[in-house]
Amino acid sequence: MVLTASLYGKPSIQVKQSEGVGRPIVDNFVGVLDRQKDKKGIIIAFDFTRGAEAEVARLKREANIEIELIPCKRILREEIPYRQLANLSHYAARPNSGYGLA
Repeated sequence: MVLTASLYGKPSIQVKQSEGVGRPIVDNFVGVLDRQKDKKGIIIAFDFTRGAEAEVARLKREANIEIELIPCKRILREEIPYRQLANLSHYAARPNSGYGLA
């Protein structure tokens, strides 16, 4: 299952009901961002491959596109309060977490 949403002034969000979300999903999401003329987005899934993490780092470095990868376990542990997910603009991942905007 895939859910992609964008609210005016907020980053686009894609939710994947899958494990091992990889680089192809990130690449497809970049296409969504491009069509919306946006450079920030969030992908939420059970977990991500190293390829996805590497692609996110490359996109930030080379294209100034910021995609935050949020594994569900961070939400379940309330590292990101699920009640406040609609206001994700201030939830950049912590440095060294391996996920996202650091």
